[in-house]
Amino acid sequence: MSKNQRKLRKKLRRQKRKPSPARKAGPCHQLSPMRTPKEVTQKIMDFGGQIVSGVPRFQFNEIHPDSGALPNQCHLNVFSRCDETGGTPVFGWSIWECEAWIEADFHSVWKEPSGRLVDLTPDEDGERKRLFLFDPARTWSQTERLCPPKRYFPKLRDLSIIRFCKLKERQSRIWSKYKAGQPVGPFDASLIQQLEFAAQFEIAKYLAPQLSQLLVG
Repeated sequence: MSKNQRKLRKKLRRQKRKPSPARKAGPCHQLSPMRTPKEVTQKIMDFGGQIVSGVPRFQFNEIHPDSGALPNQCHLNVFSRCDETGGTPVFGWSIWECEAWIEADFHSVWKEPSGRLVDLTPDEDGERKRLFLFDPARTWSQTERLCPPKRYFPKLRDLSIIRFCKLKERQSRIWSKYKAGQPVGPFDASLIQQLEFAAQFEIAKYLAPQLSQLLVG
């Protein structure tokens, strides 16, 4: 591991990262948390076709974290392992879903010298495997440390869920302008917060009929 990589790891460990609202479960979020899909459904195939060119190729990879690996820092974890033991990074997207939408996060896994793919990045929610969408057209630079925005795909024909996905993609496009560990500018931070409020309002509208039934019952 290079000196710059060690410094970046220390900086990222010191930062207090808030979990994404989409992956939390609790009284104010009645949807199930985001999980690794159990299978590659047609909706996931359709989503993959919007992200990559050609026929999307998926693979489930077991998660085997390095002792020093950081959650949400897959590229740093993979490049560190490549520097230490060889192999190459493979780029693509990790796929998550709940009952209402699907998410894609830009992701990388380690290709061993033998050719086997290993996911080195621990999952904060205890998942033991990830669904990986290959994207050979994408890469990641250790110098720039910029990632493409997250992608969202509504599973339901519900206007609130469709709006939620569009708002979250707008929010992610702002995040994608910043390097890992780089502070967000005050204007963008305010806009990110406004988009988050608007997105959660759409979720509240989607859940309102269910909550009304509970109250009536």
